[in-house]
Amino acid sequence: GNDIYSDFCMSCHLPKGKGVKHIYPPLADSDYLKNNRDASIKGIKYGLKGEIIVNGDTYNNYMAPMGLGDDEIADVMNYINHSWGNKNGKIVTEKEVGKIKK
Repeated sequence: GNDIYSDFCMSCHLPKGKGVKHIYPPLADSDYLKNNRDASIKGIKYGLKGEIIVNGDTYNNYMAPMGLGDDEIADVMNYINHSWGNKNGKIVTEKEVGKIKK
């Protein structure tokens, strides 16, 4: 997960997952990730556009789909969910990612 994060996510969300306020949402200690598991997976899988609120701040930017396989999405989600203060419990599986549709 760390390698995938470094290659695909770090340039926007930064090395410690802090993001850029009002541009790229934080992944560190993120209430959005904790409370929107399926939407978070869907965002990585298919991209994300439209307004979201993360830790009380509004973000309305576009995140392109990364072109990752379901196994890679599961790996990076598990890395994010257990880094930088996140303790988002249950492991994301490749099978769970495969069930997420557009």
